[in-house]
Amino acid sequence: MSHEGAVGEPPPPLVVPVARTLTGPRVTLRRFEEGDVTELGDAIATSADHLRPFMAWMGAEPLSATSRAELIAAWNREADAGGGATLGCFVDGALIGSTGLHRRRPDAAALEVGYWLRTTALGQGYATELTLLLAEEAFSHDEISRVDLYCDLRNEPSAQVAIRAGFTLLEVAPDPRGLIAEASSGSERHFRLERAAFDPAWRGRF
Repeated sequence: MSHEGAVGEPPPPLVVPVARTLTGPRVTLRRFEEGDVTELGDAIATSADHLRPFMAWMGAEPLSATSRAELIAAWNREADAGGGATLGCFVDGALIGSTGLHRRRPDAAALEVGYWLRTTALGQGYATELTLLLAEEAFSHDEISRVDLYCDLRNEPSAQVAIRAGFTLLEVAPDPRGLIAEASSGSERHFRLERAAFDPAWRGRF
């Protein structure tokens, strides 16, 4: 699970928005729709104990159906405008989590991977697969030369996902947003995948 939150002014919008749907060997990533409101709420509620330690947005849960629909609409407007894109992660049509490529930091050549998975989807390689699928999409944009992933120093599972996906640890530094979730350490690991290091044959791993 990587964490959420903007740091600094966002960079310019992407020339071409992030694709509405991405298809991997097992997972499909697509924009959320109003019809996903109930399933998304259920996925969060049934995985609350797993998500709360590192997901600061859990402090606002549970959202009403109306508020969640408004949030989905806001996500899609941001994506349409060339900003970050928030996508549902589906396996065989069932929602197993949420992910996306974000423009949270003032680096015009970078996109940031974020994700969470429901507890029933853990330990099956889905986080690594979706991270590589998002990196593939990121590098399809000419202006993007690197993909970043940030996770709390205490969040070892997310650190291992980054390593399995081929990211390199750049630094451990104070989280510029401070202690924002129950288990936050106050420090974050910053992983990066450069375009030249991305394996275009990654699909053969799944």
